Amino acid sequence: DHGCTPDGLLLAAYARALSPGLGDVFAVPVVRWPDGTDAARPAELTALSWVSVTAEACPLLDLARRYDAVLAEDRAADARRGLTALRRSRRTGPALPVVYTSLFDLDAYPLPDGVTAADWVTSTPGVALDCVAVQEGGVLEYAWDALPDALPPDWLEDAFDRFAADLAGLSALARTPADDPGLPPARWNDTARPFPADLPVQLLVEDQARIRPAEVALRWSGGALSFAELELRANRLAWTLRDAGVGRGDVVGVSLRRGPDMVVAVLGILKAGGAYLPVLPSLPRDRAAVMLDDAAAGCLVADASCGWAATMPGVRQVGLDAVLSRPHPREATAPEPVNDVDDLAYVIFTSGSTGRPKGVGVTHRPMLNLFEWARRTFGFGPGDLGLCVTSLGFDLSVFDIFGLLGLGAGLYIADEEEQRDPRLLLRVLRTEPVTFWNSAPTTLAHLAPEFGGPADLPGGDSLRLVFLSGDYTPLWLPGRMREAFPDATLVSLGGATEATVWSNYFVVDRVDPAWRSIPYGRPIDNSRYYVLDERRRPVPVGTEGDLYIAGDCLAAGYYRQPELTAERFVTGDFPGLPGPPETRLYATGDRARHGPDGLLHFLGRRDGQVKLRGYRVELPEIEHRLRGHPGVADAVVLLRKGSGGEDRLVAYVLPDGEPPAVEDVRAHVAAALPDYMVPGVVGFVTEWPATANGKLDRDALPWPVHGPGAAPAPAPSAAPVA
Repeated sequence: DHGCTPDGLLLAAYARALSPGLGDVFAVPVVRWPDGTDAARPAELTALSWVSVTAEACPLLDLARRYDAVLAEDRAADARRGLTALRRSRRTGPALPVVYTSLFDLDAYPLPDGVTAADWVTSTPGVALDCVAVQEGGVLEYAWDALPDALPPDWLEDAFDRFAADLAGLSALARTPADDPGLPPARWNDTARPFPADLPVQLLVEDQARIRPAEVALRWSGGALSFAELELRANRLAWTLRDAGVGRGDVVGVSLRRGPDMVVAVLGILKAGGAYLPVLPSLPRDRAAVMLDDAAAGCLVADASCGWAATMPGVRQVGLDAVLSRPHPREATAPEPVNDVDDLAYVIFTSGSTGRPKGVGVTHRPMLNLFEWARRTFGFGPGDLGLCVTSLGFDLSVFDIFGLLGLGAGLYIADEEEQRDPRLLLRVLRTEPVTFWNSAPTTLAHLAPEFGGPADLPGGDSLRLVFLSGDYTPLWLPGRMREAFPDATLVSLGGATEATVWSNYFVVDRVDPAWRSIPYGRPIDNSRYYVLDERRRPVPVGTEGDLYIAGDCLAAGYYRQPELTAERFVTGDFPGLPGPPETRLYATGDRARHGPDGLLHFLGRRDGQVKLRGYRVELPEIEHRLRGHPGVADAVVLLRKGSGGEDRLVAYVLPDGEPPAVEDVRAHVAAALPDYMVPGVVGFVTEWPATANGKLDRDALPWPVHGPGAAPAPAPSAAPVA
């Protein structure tokens, strides 16, 4: 018992749902059945109460108890107290045309002998919105009877969603001890741990080169580099960049084929004092130009695989092949560090909803926190060998390169052929002493059909850790992974590029048949998670809300985009949060809820962002590009499931006249966006389906698509696995 009635809880949820959009203070009439037996009621009469609704932050249970006190006072009063209630309504604010009707006690009034119940109906005239709550036979039913035209535009559906979200949390409240107010306890965010934050991350790798110079740092299908050899090459590049004027905080682009040189490049850039910006050679030139310009990168480390490198005005090209082919007079020692832990380490661009990507700038400090958490929690060290299958533009590579090497572990870099071919990648897992796999779930799932494997590859016993992040992990995948690698521990991780690779984790020791997805888990060291409502107030355990991240995991912001940074990295005082005092929160745009055990459950995006092959993709960015085609009047892009369960980007196009050729549409997108953002299926529509209130009904768009664009496009030939 939490000290409140079902009526109080429902009324509190109703009030919280109504408040955004209807004003700071207003009153809600409550229609209820008067107490008493059937004999005491000469007719089906109701009684009225009034409760005030304010914009103040108030947990659901506290608000329910407050309203219960008002209702109890009114029940105890006789009819002559009606004027008192009316005076109270005037004090608590204007009454809006909304009402709450309680039919909770229907079962409390048994019918007289010989009387059969007919269908019941209730209606309150003269109101724009009536919330009716009924309990019959232990089942709660609720409905909103509304006149949409009398309410703020586009407000009704959002308000009902807020109401339903609060009610969804009531089942969790029922399992919560009565002395628990229903809010997440502060101990769930008790993650404070010391971590070394006095030196930039490149010095971690330098230390390993001094401690174990002859041990292998990098492996690939064509050879290996020791820590000492890696240090020498990185120093050679660092001094060359210093000679070219690169200094503290300067952003340097990196556009290289997969292989050991990409590690040399990013390490050398940090040694020079700069921050690296991955720009994949496969990107369209215009997209690469936007990234380099937005990041103010005056220098680009590239090789022959980057065809557009020499065509970037104002960007100096440093050919890595030429740099590494000749010694530098000072390469025996590393440049003296000019950067510190609060300087920029890298900028990684993510998809942007305006049609322009946004660069996330991350400093050394959150990287150091991440690496220390990984060492303390999972014991990474010199005995480990990671398999790098992600691209430099996917932030999992940050841990692969600086986390593993900085902790003394080695790294096998899968080349482009191995990256594309599941059989070749599995052969690496079976024949190399790999202890650590790190990828998006899709990449490991692509290997699953090969797990039976050829009999001549009996290895794989060394694999001890599998990290999966960047997207939902299919519920079937952990079982298949354990069949192939029984000694490996599967860890599901999450977070955002804005929160430095990972900021939460969950060790998957089993899969509960009741799960809809793998839980998001718990925050890592010095990271904190909050599930909040529209006013950034904590919601009860079990209730859906907006997900915010705080702590030492956070990025510096969006590089050279102060307005966007201020919008998403919110600063100020945030009283009432279940954790230490916070002054900065990152608004993820995700929806989530806390379970009663403290586990966080991810419920998806609240905007047009999706995860595809580990990459964050803003669907509006693709739509923006599609609308720039001369034959396209409008477009909607959705993520759909293919016949084999794979994710497919599907573009629905409203043509401007005759439909353009499907391949022309795809080529138009491919000219500006990465290949993983090019829709694999294009369908044409003559009009958009709409919901009852006139909004676009995305669920009504046809799938599968039939017509000239129905056949899926072939998979990109050189798409990075992520």
